[in-house]
Amino acid sequence: MKESILYSKAINGNVICNTCSHYCNIPEGSVGKCGLRINIDGKLNVLNSGKIIHIAVDPIEKKPLFHFFPGSKILSISGLGCNFRCPYCINWDTAQFPSIYVKEHNREETNALIEDSGYDLKPDEVIEQCKSLGLESIAYTYNEPTIMLDTYLPIMKLARKNNIKNVWVSNGYFSLQSFNIFSPYLDAINIDLKSYSEKFYKRHCEGNLEVVKNNIRLCYENNIWVEVTTLLIPGENDTELEIKKIASFVNNISSNIPLHFTAFTPEYRMLDKSITPSKKLRKAQEIAQEIGLKFIYTGNDSEPSNTYCPDCHLLIIERKYLVGKVIYENTLLDSRKEYSYEKSGIDKSVILRGKKAKNIGKKILRDSQKATTDTQNHLLCKKCGFDIAGRF
Repeated sequence: MKESILYSKAINGNVICNTCSHYCNIPEGSVGKCGLRINIDGKLNVLNSGKIIHIAVDPIEKKPLFHFFPGSKILSISGLGCNFRCPYCINWDTAQFPSIYVKEHNREETNALIEDSGYDLKPDEVIEQCKSLGLESIAYTYNEPTIMLDTYLPIMKLARKNNIKNVWVSNGYFSLQSFNIFSPYLDAINIDLKSYSEKFYKRHCEGNLEVVKNNIRLCYENNIWVEVTTLLIPGENDTELEIKKIASFVNNISSNIPLHFTAFTPEYRMLDKSITPSKKLRKAQEIAQEIGLKFIYTGNDSEPSNTYCPDCHLLIIERKYLVGKVIYENTLLDSRKEYSYEKSGIDKSVILRGKKAKNIGKKILRDSQKATTDTQNHLLCKKCGFDIAGRF
């Protein structure tokens, strides 16, 4: 347990956490919404500081990030807790652990378990894992990275010194204070725009839509590569009108921002909804294209989401999905190393989630002569010269 880097004093011994946009006002002996920060003697302490719960290697497209070094592998790390309460959370067993466990146990037992859970991985150990695997980026994912800021910031700083990219997969509910701290070290972010309805955010997430919208714009304006994901939940956020609003919002920031529409599957406490039909994903894609977005993808879907030149429609990046396994064939000229779990040298005891570890496999790259690279940040269509936005 260590003292938080972002809080201020309030009256009557309370403290205000400035890490996320909930700005929890925490009395003595109590914890904030994330369940990780506790007020002890007028100081805000982080129960799980330095603790990592998951570590695995994923395709970067799994985040999903389709225009940020596509075809590469990324080291994924995460911790406990979340500042949202989404009833359909796919990683609920760890992200919602603090709020679930405390219902059946007292607060002291819950705090003790949070403090002891996970592995004490120092920043240099995380960087060494990357280097031993030949990986060029780290994803802070599976749970909300904002609430792990005290643990992740030293890792991000050291990664930057070692030319390793930092990627967040976030609900976009960070505070301006935390953004000012982590943004100089952040290279890319995928933000969930869960709905375009304040009612949805209040009912399902216990959050605020405007905060998320402002933070998407803030990241883009600060030269962080941004991709946006919306999980389409039948009967909740999948009307054509709402899809138009989501696409219009993203397009008004930049038509080059990739927008991902992903299919819902019943999870956690939302088991009464059906799986999103593929035709709904196709319709959302069509609507977003009509709005003016250039790169719209679908996820949790049986059909592949390839990248085509928006101008001449030439295939630029090809992705192949197989049942239960993902194989990505990307049309990039730069060849990257193959990674395999057996040759990685990573400590298997550190990988807690076998399902996540299974995503490690050989990467298949194919030079199709369909695209040429100009600079690190540009991919040009060889046929018409269109500049494909992204980091390549």
